[in-house]
Amino acid sequence: MMMCYGIPILIVAVSSAAFSGDYNVDNLCWLSQETGMIWTFVAPVTVIVLINTGIMYVVVNTIYKRSGQMVGKSVKEKNTFKQLRKAARGAVMLLPLMGTTWLIGPFAIGSAGIPVDYLFNFLNGCQGIFIFIIYCVLENEIRDCFKKRFKRKNYVHSMTEMTARSTTESKF
Repeated sequence: MMMCYGIPILIVAVSSAAFSGDYNVDNLCWLSQETGMIWTFVAPVTVIVLINTGIMYVVVNTIYKRSGQMVGKSVKEKNTFKQLRKAARGAVMLLPLMGTTWLIGPFAIGSAGIPVDYLFNFLNGCQGIFIFIIYCVLENEIRDCFKKRFKRKNYVHSMTEMTARSTTESKF
């Protein structure tokens, strides 16, 4: 926690001391591009995205190398690697979306103007939708569960209708 809160506090303290008048740009609460203060935000974001990409590459590479040699492994080990591969696949699909939005964010205000601003806001607004699609809609196990649930519900509903009909017909 000290690192997670300490590094941003350090960056803000140093940048606000060095560029004290540059936090407001044209009545916006943003960092000045003219004085280069924007790089106090862009540089750490770029470094974090690159580190995350490197870690993701190592993790995915390791998972796929180890899971490729499943001959003679127990069912438990096979299931574990199968789950790890699914998680890695989802993370790889989400990495460009999550990283790209924060790389184009600082350029949304400035010379690029409104199209980049709309793209930035659209991508940030759709992150939840993309997470739902990748981890729920595209996941075979979840789709199978929904199919079973709705089949069971339809089966119970049709059985209830049939029982109601037979009860009504027996009265006559």
